[in-house]
Amino acid sequence: MNFGKTTMTATAIAALGATIPTVSAEAQMDSPMRYGNDCRRIVGARGGLNIREEPSIYSPVVEQVESGDRVAIYNRGEDGWVPVFSPQNGYVSANYLAYCNENPAISVNNECREVATPDGLSVRQQPRGNSEVVETLENNTQIAIETLGNDGWVPMYAPENGFVSARYLSYCGQ
Repeated sequence: MNFGKTTMTATAIAALGATIPTVSAEAQMDSPMRYGNDCRRIVGARGGLNIREEPSIYSPVVEQVESGDRVAIYNRGEDGWVPVFSPQNGYVSANYLAYCNENPAISVNNECREVATPDGLSVRQQPRGNSEVVETLENNTQIAIETLGNDGWVPMYAPENGFVSARYLSYCGQ
């Protein structure tokens, strides 16, 4: 593939173990991969997802991205690690990636739920009724949950990070 202007530095090659070429910011913006088939969206990364120098949890963090952010990947990677070139060269865990053109609530198996209350549903910062409201979701809005939760509260990560009351949710498509 042609990325346009590509810049490689000895420092970048050494730091990345010679596995990821450095791509200039201009080439990243001009690249057809920028938001094409190799665009991935971060999902389910509560507190952010680390971009690391090497494919290891012990490797230094070079940048952190949030759920909903987009990254551009070189390939599908291996052993659970995916090489990225935007917004920063490095590696991310494959467990937190979805295709950019997918609805995150639908793209994750068994995690899709719909808001089932005509009054809307408050997404809260913490799993309790007196916690700050982050957003209010309309009836029939699809969301992606992380787990089934406990004490009546369900952690969700799309379209917003937070907690919702389980009693106002139904399975998607029901």
